[in-house]
Amino acid sequence: MKYNPITTQLFTEKGELIKELYCPLSKEWNKLKNGYCESYSKTVHDTSKMSNQEVLDFVKQNPGACLKVDLLHSPPPYWN
Repeated sequence: MKYNPITTQLFTEKGELIKELYCPLSKEWNKLKNGYCESYSKTVHDTSKMSNQEVLDFVKQNPGACLKVDLLHSPPPYWN
């Protein structure tokens, strides 16, 4: 996956838009209880074990889903 920090958009390696990432509360993953955001009563889905296609398909089926994307383990550059 590729992430553009200027637009906060997440793309597949082929450049297909997956989702614009935005959390108005800037929640930290390690402070959520089992990936659950109590402020919004929503589960935050960890994408670390999902392929680009799985993330894309998931977001298409669940456009309002919250995602956790681990940019530290993404190959740099995040955006090119």
